[in-house]
Amino acid sequence: MCPVFSFTMILFNHRLRYLFIAGLGIYSYINASFVETFRYYGLQGRWWILMIGFIMICLLDWEGSRLVQQAISKKSSQQQGFRALLILFITSLPIALFAALIVYYFFGSIILKNEIVQQNILLKLTILFSFRVNLFLQCVNAVLFFFAGYKQKQLEMEELKRISIQARLRAIQEQINPHFLFNNLNVLSTLVLQKHENANTFIEAFSSVYRYLLTRKDVELVKLREELEFIQPYIFLLTTRFGNGLIIELDIPDRYNERFIVPAALQLLVENAIKHNIVSVVQPLHIRMFVSEDGLSVSNNLQERGEKIPSTGLGLENINQRYRLLAGKEIKIERKADLFVVTVPLLQESVVTRSDPY
Repeated sequence: MCPVFSFTMILFNHRLRYLFIAGLGIYSYINASFVETFRYYGLQGRWWILMIGFIMICLLDWEGSRLVQQAISKKSSQQQGFRALLILFITSLPIALFAALIVYYFFGSIILKNEIVQQNILLKLTILFSFRVNLFLQCVNAVLFFFAGYKQKQLEMEELKRISIQARLRAIQEQINPHFLFNNLNVLSTLVLQKHENANTFIEAFSSVYRYLLTRKDVELVKLREELEFIQPYIFLLTTRFGNGLIIELDIPDRYNERFIVPAALQLLVENAIKHNIVSVVQPLHIRMFVSEDGLSVSNNLQERGEKIPSTGLGLENINQRYRLLAGKEIKIERKADLFVVTVPLLQESVVTRSDPY
């Protein structure tokens, strides 16, 4: 089945059409002169009259087809491509014949004042040339028409892909909020029950962090500066929760603040480290954030828990999927003897490709 899209004016309504018409007529005259068509058929006439004849045929064929195409477009704004082009081609045939007859009778008496045989040859050549011009124009118009349809379909596919990627990103990002809320409400409940002096400060920090997550839940990328501002109150929540059992060090130069990162990436990396390692005053977990050659790295000393904790898919895979969908990049995971390092790309906004690897 032919693709259905609006039968718009592709070639014949071009704003430079008269320039194209003149160029096609001049080219046709030069081509005929080069192969000595006029000498071969014994046709005599001034060169500028012959050239005007060629241009007139091109003009009548072009403008006739343009009027027909306008009529087709007005009749139905949504025509099947092949059907509309076929109607245009069939209708253009009598137009081409009409154009040839007009040019022949208008110029024939000027170019050839007698000799019926030569007049007949001129009529045949004029009709032949008019039909060849018409066929050429219809072919070019058809190619441009279907190419425009192809581009339109490509744009629609890209838009559908973009919508699909955004939907998948929303689903991934929505996983963060319930996970964060569950963990910190438990800590807040404990502080309130114990009437801890840091309860109010914890509530403020908790509110600040959760506000950041809510306002960024529909954002694909944030500046590193914003992420670092968010991580400060989040570190306070963690140190309140774990005390001296958790040490977090930030070593990130200011010159990287304008780079981009996926929202809450640092939070998830820190949570991943806490989830899989022992955190205690006896065995403190040391987490360090720094800029490496490959991006922003978060490292922690390895002191894995004895029991296996079931994975919820909210940590490294969440971050990896978002980078893959947004920029076609992967996070880097390194496991050493006593160190675990995860590196996420620091992006410049211009490098985001929205490429879909699937």
